[in-house]
Amino acid sequence: MKRFFAVFMMFCLWPACCGCSVPPQQSAPPSFEFSAQVHVMSGEEDFNCAFSRSAPGIASCQTGGISFYWEEDGFRVSSSDLSVKRSSCSLPETSSIRLLQQLLDQAAAQDLEKVSGREWRGDYEDKAFSVFLDEETGRLQKIEVPAYSLTVEFLEFTAE
Repeated sequence: MKRFFAVFMMFCLWPACCGCSVPPQQSAPPSFEFSAQVHVMSGEEDFNCAFSRSAPGIASCQTGGISFYWEEDGFRVSSSDLSVKRSSCSLPETSSIRLLQQLLDQAAAQDLEKVSGREWRGDYEDKAFSVFLDEETGRLQKIEVPAYSLTVEFLEFTAE
């Protein structure tokens, strides 16, 4: 009986004695398809908006009663019952909303460099940017583009 108990204990303790451990969990890659409330800070701009992106070139932003839509066949702005559609984006080049849409397309298209568990880096128009994400889900938490003084915080995700 003692011999059986000794053999049993050896098999039970073997993994602990051999240094077996669970391999570290890989962090999820960034997910650029989302719908969320975001806080945008850029220079003198500081506002919240509902932003969503479903595919390259397809995104929308709603803020202050105005909606901006990037679609495969052009760009549309609407407010109340008035809507204007164009073949190109009519926002200024320096618009934070336009920059965010283009930055997300660029980030999704390139292989970002993983800096740490939650920080990834890339470049947009030869300007470096950082993407911070939740390590478990891959959801965006923050994007920073120092050259444009742009910081976007992702506050509340409303759908995947």
